[in-house]
Amino acid sequence: MESNIANVMDIKYNPVAIIWTDDKPENALQFKKGGQGCVMSMLASAAKGRTTVFDSETFGCPGGGVGLGFGNQYLNFPGGIECFYRFLSSGMNTLRREKKLQRSLVILYERNFWKNSNMGKDT
Repeated sequence: MESNIANVMDIKYNPVAIIWTDDKPENALQFKKGGQGCVMSMLASAAKGRTTVFDSETFGCPGGGVGLGFGNQYLNFPGGIECFYRFLSSGMNTLRREKKLQRSLVILYERNFWKNSNMGKDT
């Protein structure tokens, strides 16, 4: 589809719209249920013409869930919102040193998030 907005602004990629619907388009890109991924990589795919879909079980990461309007997903961060605050301010290296948090966060980020993520891949 050609975008009049993209033509007027003379931009390389089309603008992306987020539409709330109960109908999932055929052949749409979507994260696997329970998997993790980067919403921004999916939106980049949308800007390049692919249809992408998110739902309450496939929104990528906690930040993606919040940004897409699926509620405060930071409350579901392993270890709770306090662990998220710590992760956001200090990063994974600090969390790995703390034995109490290590089990849940390392499992999430090393087994699920990084292996199922599209981060760093050209979409």
